[in-house]
This record gives sequence, C-alpha cells and structure tokens, in this order.
Amino acid sequence: EDYLADMIRQRKFDALLPRIDDGARILDIAAGAGELQMFLRKHHKEVEYIGLDYNDQRVAVARTADIDVRSFDCTDLDALDSFIEENGPFDVITCIYALYFFPEPERFLATIRGRANRLFLGVFNGGHIQYRVRLLFGRSVCPGFHYYPVGEKQINFSEMSRFWTLKDYVFVLKELGYRSVKLISAKTEGSSIHHSPRRFLFP
Repeated sequence: EDYLADMIRQRKFDALLPRIDDGARILDIAAGAGELQMFLRKHHKEVEYIGLDYNDQRVAVARTADIDVRSFDCTDLDALDSFIEENGPFDVITCIYALYFFPEPERFLATIRGRANRLFLGVFNGGHIQYRVRLLFGRSVCPGFHYYPVGEKQINFSEMSRFWTLKDYVFVLKELGYRSVKLISAKTEGSSIHHSPRRFLFP
C-alpha cells in the first residue's frame, strides 16, 4: 500500500495507463516491487505481467502482493536476451527510471529493440535546467548521493556524467533503429509529473 500510494502521488504511471491494452503481455525490467502492476490493478487493467529486479527485498514485497517479480540481474544482457526469447513475445516492455543502472545503456536498448510492440522508458534528463544550475554552483549533475549510496549497486554514475538529454535519447534510439520515438510526459520533481505543454518548451 505504501508503494502504491507513493506511485499515485508521483503520478509515475499516469501516461502509461491509456497506452497499455487489457490483456497485454508486459515485461517490466528493473520492476522494483511491481509497482506498475499494483497501479494497473488499481485501475482494473487486466494484463499478463512479468517483472524482473535484482533486489531480493523488493522481489519479496512483490510476492506478498501476489505479483510476478523475479530475482534477475537485468544488467546481464546475454541472460536478459535469453529470458525474452524464452518467455516472449511481449506486447509491452517497460524500464521506468532505471536505464542509468546499465553499464552499457545503448547495448541494453539494442537488446530489447523489436522485442515488443511498445517500449516505455522512464529516463533521467541530465539536461534539465535544475541540473545545469547545479553545475554553475560546482555540483555534480547527480540528484544527490543520499539517494544512491556509494558502493551499493544502485546507480551508474559514469552514465549520469554523460549528461544525457531528451534529445540525446531520441538520437540514440533512432540510430539503433527504433521506428518511432515520442515524449509522452515530463517529470521535473521527485514528487510530481507535469503534462502541461509549457513543460515541453524547456530542455
């Protein structure tokens, strides 16, 4: 309930809800405790859901809610490729705010290309104005080390230091052969997602 309340407060999955059909087969990569499935259930969306996450504690939480999240190192791209081959096909693959966990995000994106009709990515926008201001004051683009403890397998700082912007993601995805890339929502704070058109005027 705490997980679900937090997701609803953040409006984290609002943009996905009308874009996921009833009966869809979903592979949720870096699924956490299966919050996406919790959200879909609350909105009476019936789907076939499989989540993958490396954190055994989150996997255990998912199981208490009868959500199929499996313990899996998603950064092992050969194993991930084999898993998708054996368990697919999928209608939807999601990776929400987890791409910067991957040592080779381009290779990850190449691995999942064409493996589902739709791919939903939640990405860190290193080009946002708040991170540019951090640089002006001599601070890293990273949101804060208290969120991502050093030494734990939480985040890949070398990737964040590349300052990926939304335009960078579009460029990389198209270079990898993705046919259509669309920005469907923009998140500016940890507690909210803004869908108003004015938010898309700023990088």
